[in-house]
Amino acid sequence: WLECAVQGAEFLKKYGHDGNFDFYFSVDRQGNPLVYPYNIFSNTFACIAFAQLAKATGNEEYADIARKPFTRILERRSNPKGKWCKIVPGTRPMKDFALPMIICNMSLEVESIINDPALIEKTIDESVHEILEVFYQPDLGVILENLAPDGSLLDCLEGRKVNPGHDLEAMWFLMNIGMRRNDQKLIEKAVEISISVIEYSWDKENGGIFYFMDRK
Repeated sequence: WLECAVQGAEFLKKYGHDGNFDFYFSVDRQGNPLVYPYNIFSNTFACIAFAQLAKATGNEEYADIARKPFTRILERRSNPKGKWCKIVPGTRPMKDFALPMIICNMSLEVESIINDPALIEKTIDESVHEILEVFYQPDLGVILENLAPDGSLLDCLEGRKVNPGHDLEAMWFLMNIGMRRNDQKLIEKAVEISISVIEYSWDKENGGIFYFMDRK
C-alpha cells in the first residue's frame, strides 16, 4: 500500500497542481488537467495525503509539498473559489459549512509536519468556533450548510439545507479534537449533537438517514 501511495504522490507532484500548489479537481491518466483547481477541497485532500505520506515515509519533500497547499488554503479561505466563482457578486452572498469542517480535520492530519503549533491551535480554534457557535443551530439541533456572511439565516434553498451526514462527519472531527486536547466537554457536546442529528434526520418509515433535508 505504501508503494501505491508513493506512486500516486509522485504522479500528483508532477501533474496534480498548477505550479502554485493549487491542485486540479481532476486530470486524465497522462496527467493533463481536465478541471481547473476551482475547488479548495482538492487542496485540502492533497495536503492531508502528502502530510500523512511524509509521516509514513520520513520523506521531507512530501512534508514540504503538504505545507504549500496548507498555506494556499489559509490564503483562500475568505474566497475559496476565487476567479472560478460562478456567483454574481452581491446578489446572495453565503458562506458554507464544509470549509471550516474540513479545515478542522486537516489541521489534525497535518499537525506533525507544520512547524508552527500556534498556527495549528489558532486554525483549530477558529474552525471549532465556526462549527459550534455559527453553523450549529441549537433550536433545531442540527447544522446548516449555508449562512449569510454575518451568520444569519437565509430563506432560500441553499440557506435551508441540512446535510445530516455532513453534521455527523463534523462531530467525528470534533471528537478527535476533544481526544487530542483531553477536552471531555467538547466530546460530550459532539455526542449530544450527533444524537440530535440522528433523531432529526432518521427515516422512520424506511430506516437510514436522509441525505438532504429542509430546515423548514
